[in-house]
Amino acid sequence: MSGVVRFKDVNRGVDKQVSTTDRLPTESTGASGAALMLDDTGQDILSELQAAATSIPHFALDTTSDLTYAFSSSSSSGEVTLVSATASQTTRVHRMVITAAAATVIELRDGASGSALWTVEFPAAGAYVFDFDPRPWAKTTANTALIRNSTVATKVTVALWYVKSA
Repeated sequence: MSGVVRFKDVNRGVDKQVSTTDRLPTESTGASGAALMLDDTGQDILSELQAAATSIPHFALDTTSDLTYAFSSSSSSGEVTLVSATASQTTRVHRMVITAAAATVIELRDGASGSALWTVEFPAAGAYVFDFDPRPWAKTTANTALIRNSTVATKVTVALWYVKSA
């Protein structure tokens, strides 16, 4: 099927097929064969898709810093601070890897003795990966540290990528 793109319109539950050599039709204007305009510059979707990406778009809530990497390794049970509190700022975790050397329950907490943001149960030694997501996996309240709590004294490592913002 060279020169043809198939896609599913999930809003309507139907499959569509479009030639990559023709201009894409648009339903908004009702004009047969009219280009699907992405913006006021007049670029059609095919031209836009053929161009290499030069940047990652910003999300609705721009932040005061880029992704920051943090690493913690501890064999103690109880609470360990992963990211310190910052005045008037929240911590948003976008990617994380947690490993445990033995069975334990790991909680990410919103501050010392705070509410659990995530709970991961390790029935034996293992790892859990929170893949990168533009929407944060966990978010602390303002002025609050991100805490890791382990129910058992075993080696727990946490690697995380986060953003702090107001």
